[in-house]
Amino acid sequence: GLGFSPDGKTLAAVSIGSNSVTFIDTATNLVRGKVYLGRSPHEAFFTPDGRELWVAVRGEDYVSVIDPVAMKEKRRITIVNGPGMVLFNPNGRYAYVPSSFTPELSVIDTRSYRVIAHVRQASPFSPNLAVSPDGRQVWFTLKDSGKTQVMNALPPFGVTATLDTGPVTNHVALADTLGGKFAYVTVGGLNVVKVYTRDATPKLVASIPT
Repeated sequence: GLGFSPDGKTLAAVSIGSNSVTFIDTATNLVRGKVYLGRSPHEAFFTPDGRELWVAVRGEDYVSVIDPVAMKEKRRITIVNGPGMVLFNPNGRYAYVPSSFTPELSVIDTRSYRVIAHVRQASPFSPNLAVSPDGRQVWFTLKDSGKTQVMNALPPFGVTATLDTGPVTNHVALADTLGGKFAYVTVGGLNVVKVYTRDATPKLVASIPT
């Protein structure tokens, strides 16, 4: 995984094989430092204020919180086994962590570093999620069951829609366009990208062959 700092000056590159995250200066392409983590870290993203880097350690049961200036781990937030990635609400208040091994998505309060909600996934293997630019929705995919789920990004954090997107549903990206607000879902088994509206009841509006 790769995660840019909000100012674009630092790139965090995760190495699953060596259980580490490398900090790269984007102006010079030089390595600034490296932090070793637990087994099989997967994705890493900076908090919206850029002060911390959160890494989902998928081979274990926690999110590692790193100080990118001191280049060291500050704390570990214990959650269910197999966290796949972590993204933040644009306001910085909440972090969303789906699991790749357990049918549960964790919502973490970034101020207290505590899990404040447990959202049930329709199946165990969630490889990817996306947060809407307005901070109202979280979309996450379920690769094992071919589904995509939508949840409220704000309290009470419940699932609002479960879509049968197709076999090998893998990644999701959200975009606000001139034509509306859409979710784009990659479906490997069908060789398509499916496009859905981001209404209260999402609707399939396109299926793009790839």
